Amino acid sequence: RGRVERLQLKNNAFGMIGAAALFAEPRPVVINPAWPRLTNLLLRGTPIGPDGYPQLCGAITAKHMPQLQTLHLENTGMGDIGARLVFSALGCLPTLSLLNLSLNPFGEEGLAPLQHKPMARTHLVVAGLKELHMLAMPGMNKKAWQFLGRTAVLITQAAVLPSQPLC
Repeated sequence: RGRVERLQLKNNAFGMIGAAALFAEPRPVVINPAWPRLTNLLLRGTPIGPDGYPQLCGAITAKHMPQLQTLHLENTGMGDIGARLVFSALGCLPTLSLLNLSLNPFGEEGLAPLQHKPMARTHLVVAGLKELHMLAMPGMNKKAWQFLGRTAVLITQAAVLPSQPLC
């Protein structure tokens, strides 16, 4: 795992068990990242579902993927729980420039970590994020899209300011 730069696992059926095998770590404290050179993670069409996201996001927040630049999670059955976990973990990916969440059935509840709370360090700040793909999102209603639009402005404004990692 230590030499892998691109991991393309699209359209597999390994689900939560596969996610746990790939991303769960037996120890909570990371001495050496499990995926230190990984820059591209492609899970498109792999139904890890909401139960697989704790392992993936746990690996992200434990800094197992410090060089990750692109994260493709489209059509993975994310749901609101998975979306909350992903948005909460994004602050731990300082080099992330592309995030694709298309074709996932999450809505307004999944966007909860994006809510800006004054004096809190819980809002999303990914200074290098240049592309956020969210196409064909069946769970997103008008209110959710409006909220995401307002949040994108806050993210853009925060990206020009010096920020500290949220991890």
